[in-house]
Amino acid sequence: MNWEDVKEVSVVDSATYSNLENTISMSKNLKGKGKKERLAVIINAMVTTIIKSNKALATKLVKESAPSLISVYSNALRISKLNSDQLKVFSELKKENPNWELIEEISKNFTPSENKKMLRSGAEKNIKPVSSVEQMRNKDLESKEKNVSGERKDFTTHGNVLVQKAQSIKENPPRFLGNLISKEGKRFPFIIKEYPFLIQIQGNANLSKEVKDTVDLGEIAKRAVDEAERKLGSFSNKWAWDIIRKESGGHKTIWNISGLTTLGAASMSGAERAETKYLKDYKSRATSIKYDKKAKKRLMTNKEDRLKELENKKEEGTLRKDAIEFIKNFIIKELNEKYKNVVIPQDKEDYEMK
Repeated sequence: MNWEDVKEVSVVDSATYSNLENTISMSKNLKGKGKKERLAVIINAMVTTIIKSNKALATKLVKESAPSLISVYSNALRISKLNSDQLKVFSELKKENPNWELIEEISKNFTPSENKKMLRSGAEKNIKPVSSVEQMRNKDLESKEKNVSGERKDFTTHGNVLVQKAQSIKENPPRFLGNLISKEGKRFPFIIKEYPFLIQIQGNANLSKEVKDTVDLGEIAKRAVDEAERKLGSFSNKWAWDIIRKESGGHKTIWNISGLTTLGAASMSGAERAETKYLKDYKSRATSIKYDKKAKKRLMTNKEDRLKELENKKEEGTLRKDAIEFIKNFIIKELNEKYKNVVIPQDKEDYEMK
């Protein structure tokens, strides 16, 4: 793959787009300035939907494509048509009187091995329609409108950082950083996406080159994790912090802090919560009776240690929540102190589709 193609793949991979609108409009204008970036954006969308729809054809795409954007694009178009052809065959085979001539004609586009797999019982369960560029564009436009209309209630602002809390990655706008823009048209230099299992930090694609050259979100994230462990860590959960460091990663302008589900992994089950309540009640009754200290100690034999063990688990259960909150606040503070003078152009027309 030539250097120019590698550069555009890196742009898409790191979301450092020169024109954010390309990720929404997915323009097929492959002429003039920025044509390779527009092509890379389209290919990313097409390949993603092919992988989700038909893994066998996704493998075929990889095997038959040369290391160039043009080759991958041409084959992605061809593979998308083959996927549609397969769905036509499945549709015909379900009919009482299938059109065998049509099936035979379509089969010519596949190898004997592919035809054998395609006609295998249950093969249709693994294949879904591939979304067209137009369908994906319309979905992105709908998502853009939703994210700038004021309907989203899960965003909070902290200086030059926009924070989104979500339970699922599906709650995010697809493929573009539309939620870096508020309903008033204000763009934020940085965004934090907070999930129960992951914290993602992003730099706005429209940050100036001078700022991008100085930004290192990974360095800030690593320090945040180190500080969180110093404050909240213990010998019993050191293994969890090690996994978080190992699984986290990204680029200077996008960084994921992963593996957070390991924190609080020893939290209590429903049965253990019931046992904790029983032991607390038992201890309360045992200590209130008018017995001497030795008698009270005998009543709590083995039960005191078990209660302490369960109480420690209860503390572990809140660890993940506390850690996420600490890490998030640490990053917000760092970004606001280090980049307090960074401003993104606030012209609402910049993101309104023409």
